Amino acid sequence: MAVTQEHNASLMRKLKSGKQYDKIIPAVSCESTDLGWGDTFHTVDEMRDWISKYAWQTKKIAPLLYSHNLEVLADNIYSFLHDHIQYNADGDLQQLFSPACAWSKRKKGIDCKSYSVFASAILTNLGINHAIRQVRQTYYKPDYWTHVYVVIYQDQNQKSYSKNAPTYVIDATKHQNQEVNNLEKHDLM
Repeated sequence: MAVTQEHNASLMRKLKSGKQYDKIIPAVSCESTDLGWGDTFHTVDEMRDWISKYAWQTKKIAPLLYSHNLEVLADNIYSFLHDHIQYNADGDLQQLFSPACAWSKRKKGIDCKSYSVFASAILTNLGINHAIRQVRQTYYKPDYWTHVYVVIYQDQNQKSYSKNAPTYVIDATKHQNQEVNNLEKHDLM
């Protein structure tokens, strides 16, 4: 995926310091993982493994963002990620960072995959049913699955969900937390 510098520049934001979170997000050896060859479905499978492996890194921050109201919870997680971690699309070199590594790289930025891993790890610690949603976007390479983000299912009592189940979105790559226009979507729980 070729990403222009203009695209990344258009999504830059002034970050909050986040110093109050430095002591509760563990310091880790920060190594990116090259996702190798494969399509977005392969990438999302890898993300699911990372969420399971690294959810412990968000265990202390999860309760600080929690709300019984799922819409407020989605907004809390979105605001935390958007306000503290810069967005930087990774282009052709597809990388994945754990939440703690993403935190250490917050000023340089992370892409949609690592934002989604961070959000999903928080939700996993809170026991909230959610999914990684991958989409084909109407305005960017519509023949390809080019973007991922997290959705929280409004009905938390289901064992499985229909393709159009109502959700709340967490997409911290955007200046406003709303679902992108898409041609097709696929959720992986």
